[in-house]
Amino acid sequence: SLEAMGIRTAFDMLHHFPIRYVDRSSPRPIKSLVKGEEASVMAQVVSKPTYDFGKRMAKVTIEDFYGTKLSMVFFNQAWLPHQFNAGDEVLVYGKYEPYVRKSDGMQFPSLSSPQINKIGGERSEVPIVPVYPQSEKSNINTWDILALMKETFSKLDPEIYDPMDQELRAKYKLPNRYTAYRMLHFPETINDVKESERGLVYEELYRLQLH
Repeated sequence: SLEAMGIRTAFDMLHHFPIRYVDRSSPRPIKSLVKGEEASVMAQVVSKPTYDFGKRMAKVTIEDFYGTKLSMVFFNQAWLPHQFNAGDEVLVYGKYEPYVRKSDGMQFPSLSSPQINKIGGERSEVPIVPVYPQSEKSNINTWDILALMKETFSKLDPEIYDPMDQELRAKYKLPNRYTAYRMLHFPETINDVKESERGLVYEELYRLQLH
């Protein structure tokens, strides 16, 4: 549930900020990843994921748009093979740790502690994908959070209370509070994210000065 993630109000939802963003216009090639690097990759699922009930692990193999394959292991996620099929477009995140075959020392691309989200269908229209903190207890993924965020914004008054002096906002060309939240959760460009963060940082500094 959302409560397991500390989300109880609309304010909590608005302040459940993305931890990173992925620009779908410039996908990262798997071949460019460096060992130990935490990275996001867009790719397609190669075949139906499998689950080993004895080892309690699911295996997913993906292929990026440059033809490079990468395998991932997910522990204690028996539901995962039911969520993904061959050909699904996905966004994965994790630490790049190539698997080394003991017999001959060959390396195979792999991610440790991976996260995976489907991004096909209507989600293909999202230019910048916000990736949110997730909780295993809540079983809620990035797209679930984004859908809830859209619902929150549909009920949010654009004239939401703004504690900051409007002359200061104009002086420093800062987005208003509503716009800052919108650009943070639904950016059209990476610059939207930067402007939103700049506005929210100024607002926080302003609030601290008042107190």
